[in-house]
Amino acid sequence: MFAGSMTEPSPQEMTETEAAAAPERPNLEMYAVVLNGIQQQIRFADAKAGFVAAVNALLFGFLAVRFDSMLAAYSRLGFGSAVMWFNVIAQSLYLMATAAAVGSILIAVMPRFSELSPHGKLFFRHIVRDYGKDCARYVRDTSRMTDQDWAQQLGAEIVEVSHIASTKHQLMRQAVWATLAAFALWRVALLAVAMLPMA
Repeated sequence: MFAGSMTEPSPQEMTETEAAAAPERPNLEMYAVVLNGIQQQIRFADAKAGFVAAVNALLFGFLAVRFDSMLAAYSRLGFGSAVMWFNVIAQSLYLMATAAAVGSILIAVMPRFSELSPHGKLFFRHIVRDYGKDCARYVRDTSRMTDQDWAQQLGAEIVEVSHIASTKHQLMRQAVWATLAAFALWRVALLAVAMLPMA
């Protein structure tokens, strides 16, 4: 009696159920857009690093050209001169701030890829390591990849470059603050140099 009351699902209902249960196809274009946006942030951080490095080089060069004159003034003032020690302390603090800025810049521009995708098909270092100059094998391997395989590759790359971009911007914030401190100390150092008895 119960068998007669049971109804079989219609073909249309089965099709809708199967479509709902099937995994959605990855949107590879959106992955590529996200990856490109993060890479632009990395390029922006590297460009900022170049600008901040140039500012620090300019400030340092302005004092460096007076180095010989400062040494001669120190020898005339003598070891116990307050003016000499004011200069030494001001210039030492300036150099420490400059070193902090330049150190942050150097660390920021260094490559730092980890191994989230040890056999990646997108990162040039992995391609060179795994394929050398065998472009035919690279084409053969990538031709077999499904959209889901490419989504995994792009996802790993997005996570990697996100960490890189975040680290670069954090280091560049440190470099900017250190450069601002160096500029303030540079002004003090210039004031101290103006107090020296130049020949």
